[in-house]
Amino acid sequence: MVAVRVLLLTPVLAALVATPAACDPNNGPVTGGGEPYCDVIAEPPDYSRTAKNITGAGHFTCDRPGAQLSVTVTLQHQTPAGWVQVAGQQFSVAGAETTRDRTRAQRTRQISAACGPGTYRVFVTWQRAGANAPQEVPGPRVGDLCP
Repeated sequence: MVAVRVLLLTPVLAALVATPAACDPNNGPVTGGGEPYCDVIAEPPDYSRTAKNITGAGHFTCDRPGAQLSVTVTLQHQTPAGWVQVAGQQFSVAGAETTRDRTRAQRTRQISAACGPGTYRVFVTWQRAGANAPQEVPGPRVGDLCP
């Protein structure tokens, strides 16, 4: 009975040992010729006590070997007419700079604006090199950031 259990488990264990990339939390290489998957997030705006301003950040993570991205991080203020940009900057990143080979801080782009009353959000627009259209990622709304 013990010999049968060992024989049944051997193929399962061999499959797990032979395919570590499938379980790799740092994302193994892309196979099949497709583009690496990328995840882009607009973080909630925050108040910087040291700079006494509002900061907004977006971060990205792509599967290895990475991708060539154009990322625009925008800080927006809500008005009765809609969302108005108060700060924004475009960034370009490529390859390993977009993967977990870099720390989250290294994969984060931040902007800032003068403090003021009201509701703010971070809005990130990003596009992979060669893509037909940009992707838009609105972040959560946060009010009353400034003291």
